[in-house]
Amino acid sequence: AAPVAEAPRETGEGRRRYAMDQVDTVPSVMGQPRPDYPYRARRRNIEGWVKVRFLVDRDGRVHDLTILSSSPRDVFDAAVKEAIPRWRFKPGIRFGRPVDVWVETTIRFKLD
Repeated sequence: AAPVAEAPRETGEGRRRYAMDQVDTVPSVMGQPRPDYPYRARRRNIEGWVKVRFLVDRDGRVHDLTILSSSPRDVFDAAVKEAIPRWRFKPGIRFGRPVDVWVETTIRFKLD
């Protein structure tokens, strides 16, 4: 996943949020259920991808999910929005402590 170009900023709780290139250890996936392949897309043999951005907090939970782009548009977005909040991570580490980290990644949908 590519680093997110955003400077750290204070949240309402006074917690900093970091880009992946600002931490010593990036968040790593512990549990990652695959998004369901939409029935209509499967039936029509449609493949595609969804590029997303989300925050992995210091407890390894996902917040603030945003769809950055997708192709074809809106075909796979709902499946991604439903699946990613269930993902769990080992949190990002900065100076030996867990921190909130922005993650950007692309989920691909391919037929078998």
